Amino acid sequence: MTSKYKVFFDNFLGLIEDYEFASLDRNNANELMVEYLHKAFAKPYVRRLFQSLTLDDSIQTVTFTMLDETDSDVDLNFTVEVVAYGMVIEWLRPLVRSKLNIRQNFSNNKESKFYSQSSHLNELQSLLNNTINDQRSLIADRGYIYNPYLNNI
Repeated sequence: MTSKYKVFFDNFLGLIEDYEFASLDRNNANELMVEYLHKAFAKPYVRRLFQSLTLDDSIQTVTFTMLDETDSDVDLNFTVEVVAYGMVIEWLRPLVRSKLNIRQNFSNNKESKFYSQSSHLNELQSLLNNTINDQRSLIADRGYIYNPYLNNI
């Protein structure tokens, strides 16, 4: 089965709301998304879903064969969703580990509001963990529902 990177990119962009990312020029945004895509496919719990997998950056296509195939539309939609979540995870990791979130800020300006950075960092970490759990839940559900051993019983 073959799909264009654009399908994965569009799904990823539908999951995030980042105006800074949207303001990047097209080449920089594309470069980042290609990096996120490669990292998302490289994770062992994602990679193990495929019998074969090829990412071709020159023509921006992904060619894959699932280990437990169902039908081409379902397999493609599942793969796009799982990888889009993986791309969100890769987008979130540097945000959680950002120096701005780790460093304690002090201001002499009495007008400025102080937000608890530990609370903000906890929320970002929670968002990252929830996204990881959502992705792994999708993978686990597929493994449970389409388990060839259970279908023979």
